[in-house]
Formats: sequence, C-alpha cells, structure tokens
Amino acid sequence: MTVDIAYLRKLIEAFEQSDWDEIHLRGEDFEIRLSTSADEPAAASAPAGAAAPAATPVATPAPAGNGSAPAAQAAPVNAPAATGAAGEPVVSPSVGIFWRAPSPTSPPFVDVGDEVTEESTLCIVEVMKLMTQVGAGMSGRVVDILVANGESVEKGQPLFTIQPT
Repeated sequence: MTVDIAYLRKLIEAFEQSDWDEIHLRGEDFEIRLSTSADEPAAASAPAGAAAPAATPVATPAPAGNGSAPAAQAAPVNAPAATGAAGEPVVSPSVGIFWRAPSPTSPPFVDVGDEVTEESTLCIVEVMKLMTQVGAGMSGRVVDILVANGESVEKGQPLFTIQPT
C-alpha cells in the first residue's frame, strides 16, 4: 500500500486534535509512528527530544534520484542557542531521513572543508518519499557534519556547522 500524502496530512491533523498519546501504523512497505512523547522506543534510531506530535518514518529506502518526487528548497533555520565560535548550525526543517547525496551512487552534496554559498544544497531530508533540499542559507566553510547518512532526524536538529565568511 502506498500512503497518499493528503491522507497522511489528515491523519496527522486528526492525531493532533485527539487525546491520543501515540499511534503506530505499519503496512507492507511503510511504518509511521506519531507520538506526543519525546521518548522513542529502543528499536528506533531517531534521537529523543522530538517536539510532539512528530511523524518519524522508520523504514524508508534511499532516494532514487530519478526526479519522480518534487524537491522543495527549504531555508535552514539557525538555532541561536547552538551558535558558537566554531560556526553557525544548519538545522533540519522537519523530521525525516538525512541523505548526504541525491542518490546512493552520487557523491555527497558537501564534505567538511567545502566552501558553500547561501544557495548551496547541503543535504536532503526525506519524509514519506518527499525530498526537501536543505540549503546553507549563508556563505562559509563546512566545519562539521553532525548526522550520519541515512539517520533519522528531528525538526530543528543540527545537521551541519558552517563557519560564515
């Protein structure tokens, strides 16, 4: 069964309006967990601390890179509390799966030490087969990549550190 994005949005809206603490749906080729708790089950690889409610795809294949899913350009949101002398964080615009490259056989968008511009794409965050390109939002040098390829990420989670120029 393929999950329709409109159906998923309705499901999330209904969950937000309910008094439920958690819902977990599993199909042949998908798994969705919505929870008001920041706690993740031990088997999940997503870090704790998610803002509730959050949808965390658990088993999602790597992006195909065939252009079948539209990719939206998302401006990064910088978390002021995490800003330090080492650089500015670029955070995830949503929950999803972090991908460093447009496809499994492509090189990563950026590596540590690379110079980037405001328009540079740093990675993709995938949610239910929808790919969101995460841009640098500033010019500078990539000083750290904070997430492993294929790892689940939460909205607002730091993904990269960039030293502005």
